[in-house]
Amino acid sequence: MHRSLPGYDMPLLALAARVLAALRAQQLASQVAPPAFASRRLPAMRAAPLVSRVPAALGSGPAPVSPSEAEPRLRALLERERFWPSFDLWSALFDAELGGEAGTGTDTALWQNAVDLAASSVAPAYLLPYTRLRLGQAQLESGERAAAQRTFWLAIESADAIGIGLVSDAAARVAAQAGLALDGAASVARLRTDPAHGELTARERQVLDLVAQGLSNRQIGERLFISGKTVSVHVSAILRKLGASSRTEAVFRANALDA
Repeated sequence: MHRSLPGYDMPLLALAARVLAALRAQQLASQVAPPAFASRRLPAMRAAPLVSRVPAALGSGPAPVSPSEAEPRLRALLERERFWPSFDLWSALFDAELGGEAGTGTDTALWQNAVDLAASSVAPAYLLPYTRLRLGQAQLESGERAAAQRTFWLAIESADAIGIGLVSDAAARVAAQAGLALDGAASVARLRTDPAHGELTARERQVLDLVAQGLSNRQIGERLFISGKTVSVHVSAILRKLGASSRTEAVFRANALDA
């Protein structure tokens, strides 16, 4: 039987773990929710086939499996790929998705490990903002609100840096629903009332507009007919005045100030 490369299989296994965790959470909610709320949720019997089909699709056999049988089957498939260079990364993500007492992805230590591995230069770029989002959710679940607040901000920053709007929107939405004011929002409020930070000059505004377009210092210099070193000086001044630690954060704060 033909098998795809482990590099293609392992992301699917991590996705299957996410689906299984969501199904478990759904079933738990339906057990404790009042009837009116439970009736609005997706019935477990409709979600189960998605989990059941994953092992078959990856070559473990055509017979459907129940949710209780899915995790050991998926873990067995993952273990077969241990020799692959990225096994540790995908195994950590798999474990985090199914961590916690109920197996619904609430173990903060497992998510922190996944975040650390996702920060590697060889990991797919989208995994860092995603794992930060999930870590923030786990921290919120465990009552670590201050840590979750910081993690959601980092998730938004890293997601915006590579254009993953779904993740940044999700992080902002979860934080808002939990009543968390993101660090950036608090800093923006301070900037609006604290003149000590100073206002951006016209040239700094020009530089920031080009930073927002994703241009490098060299490219900005070519656009404005100045040296890359001069651009670097402007960028440093912008970060200082806005109280930002990165170019992405500076753009976010400037936009918030203009809103």
